[in-house]
Amino acid sequence: MFETAGHEVRFATDPAFCACVRGAGFDAMPAGLDHADALARFAATTPGWADVPAADRNQLMYPGMFGRVRVPKMLE
Repeated sequence: MFETAGHEVRFATDPAFCACVRGAGFDAMPAGLDHADALARFAATTPGWADVPAADRNQLMYPGMFGRVRVPKMLE
């Protein structure tokens, strides 16, 4: 849709995920941290993370991992 309207479509994503995005037929540019590094930083800044039951992790993971850890590095 966007390309047919003359726009250039590109995804900014985890450097290790670029190949997957390109494999789906889109252009991708590395931005921010690799997943392993982001997860390590998230765990280090989230007290008690290892003790959080799997069923309760999403409520901490999304705002913490994406809002606090990934986004600032992607904006750089």
